[in-house]
Amino acid sequence: MSSSDLKRRVREVLELVGIEKGWWKEKLAKFSAGMRQRVGFARAILNPKNRLVILDEPTANLDPIGRAFMLKLIKKLREREKTSFFISSHILSE
Repeated sequence: MSSSDLKRRVREVLELVGIEKGWWKEKLAKFSAGMRQRVGFARAILNPKNRLVILDEPTANLDPIGRAFMLKLIKKLREREKTSFFISSHILSE
């Protein structure tokens, strides 16, 4: 993957997980715990060839709206990209 393709993919994935363009060049230390959680998820799905993604507490540090968003995104990726997710969570409904 070329440098420009990688940059395009990174931006695409950051948008997908809900990180707005204004934050793309900020240092991770400025991010809230919930935003860092989204970055971690983005890193996990960055490679489109991944067919299995293992997530440990993917909704930790997210507010209720962020939790719902993340779970819908996981379902969407499972259906659209045929990616399987193995999720470890203390929240039984997840």
